[in-house]
Amino acid sequence: MKKDPAPTRAELKLAYVVNTILEVIFTVDAQERRRLTSEGLYGRRKLTALLRRQGHDVNGYVVDKAMRLPGHAGIRHGRQVRTTIPVKDGRRAGDLLNRDFTAPAPNHVWVADFTYCRTWAGFCYTAFGPASKAVPAPRC
Repeated sequence: MKKDPAPTRAELKLAYVVNTILEVIFTVDAQERRRLTSEGLYGRRKLTALLRRQGHDVNGYVVDKAMRLPGHAGIRHGRQVRTTIPVKDGRRAGDLLNRDFTAPAPNHVWVADFTYCRTWAGFCYTAFGPASKAVPAPRC
């Protein structure tokens, strides 16, 4: 019968770091449920700095490996979405109203705009058109 070899020094240190990380990123509430703390959103760099401030002798490689073992990863920020792509010649449409949005009568000046909002499902694009004012009917 083969005897299991004793864990190496590196394996012991890694297990210690894994336990320390789990203590930092999780908390137990009154109903005995594990909850993620705000530090649980940290990535390797911030978690390494936090552990060093707490007095642990760790480096980024060990923290990275210790985060991968239980399957933990910090929050990932999405790639910035490019919403405006300028034309090669760099010319823009002229301002035909010279920033004067008053109109002498309805249906003489039309302006529009669009924007986008980030949602959990992606981006929501919203367009804004002319605001119509209720014009009172002429008195006869």
